[in-house]
Amino acid sequence: MSKLKTLLAQLGYRADNRVDALRARLRKRLGYSYAPLLITPYRTYGTADEIFVAGRVMENRGELEPQDDDTLWDNLEAMYRRFASREAPGVRLAAHYATVRAQTVSDAEGYYQTKFRLPAALTPPAGWIKVRMEAENAADYAQTIAPAEADVLIPPATAQYGVISDIDDTVVVTHAPHLLKMARMVFLNNARTRMPFPGVASFYQALQRGAGGQDQNPIFFVSSSAWNLYDLLVDFMELNQIPAGPLLLTDYGANQSGFLFSGHATHKLEQITRILTTYPQLPFILIGDSGQRDPEIYQQVVRAFPERILTIYIRDVSQAKRDAAVRLIGGALQADVPMLLIADTLAAAHHAAAQGYVQPEAKAGVHVNVIEDEHAPTVAEAAAEAATGAVKDTVKDAKNTVKNVKDSVEDAASGAANEHEQT
Repeated sequence: MSKLKTLLAQLGYRADNRVDALRARLRKRLGYSYAPLLITPYRTYGTADEIFVAGRVMENRGELEPQDDDTLWDNLEAMYRRFASREAPGVRLAAHYATVRAQTVSDAEGYYQTKFRLPAALTPPAGWIKVRMEAENAADYAQTIAPAEADVLIPPATAQYGVISDIDDTVVVTHAPHLLKMARMVFLNNARTRMPFPGVASFYQALQRGAGGQDQNPIFFVSSSAWNLYDLLVDFMELNQIPAGPLLLTDYGANQSGFLFSGHATHKLEQITRILTTYPQLPFILIGDSGQRDPEIYQQVVRAFPERILTIYIRDVSQAKRDAAVRLIGGALQADVPMLLIADTLAAAHHAAAQGYVQPEAKAGVHVNVIEDEHAPTVAEAAAEAATGAVKDTVKDAKNTVKNVKDSVEDAASGAANEHEQT
């Protein structure tokens, strides 16, 4: 069955690529021009010796920034525009950093990626650096394609460890194991209405600061969410003050090994392996959830990279039967790495403080953040509350104005009556 599935996936992948290529050739032959094309670089990472860049070239979908008053239909339309993307294959791109230049070409789905070595004389500063991306054959698409800047993270020498975290049902509530709930959560919400788990922002900030308070430990987000959701996830993390990190998502649809969702474990293992290989001297904390297969994936990581994993935190979002299976995996790993099935973020913060991964006062910070998150309205709800308050103030002002006018009229009438009596 698995061989048949792989064969069908390969056939689907080839057919999809041929259709994309045929469509591109027809557009060019018939003289159909592309809408304005947009280079969208993704957040990636690198070292003092090597930089990795990736992104996508697509027709500009227009402004997708969420608004406080977006309706369910607004969110659904924005999501449709994200997934109904029109990619631009064959765009030749040049990546520039200082005096170094590398070239790549967008594939049939518009994706591009490349990495390039840096000369010994050129050492990039720690933190986020900018890599300029330029299209070299924009004339082939009868337009000018604006250059873009890619954000690339270079972890500092002060980093004591790295963090690799899932996103769905680990950072943000998604209900990934339940298809209908997940669809409603993803398609009918936006970055302002989706909610993080309580305390996540403070905990991840504490992990980034580390035990020294200024360690600047890198955080990598590895998820099976589609690249089409990239802008939404960036907005969500910025709005909720979750530390920025490379986002390593996936392409939905057929590929050479499987169909939609089938590459979940493969994708995560490949990305995590690449990160651990890139930073061989850095130990890591892994964070995931019990809803899908994070425990099994992380177990394979521990086996492949013994002594590289400090701790595994698994957020408990499953039922008793699945919890028992996760605990069995944790038991099998106990001699090598602690895997904690945690009920909430505060439990992870307590353990991290006890192990010296974060400062002791981080527990109190996470505790306060949990209380704030549990009682705070969403950004949209806060805006609605503010709007309601503004309306109430306007009504109050109107009532005062009416009262003042009424008083003036009564005073004028009283004055007129007095004058009439005197005459």
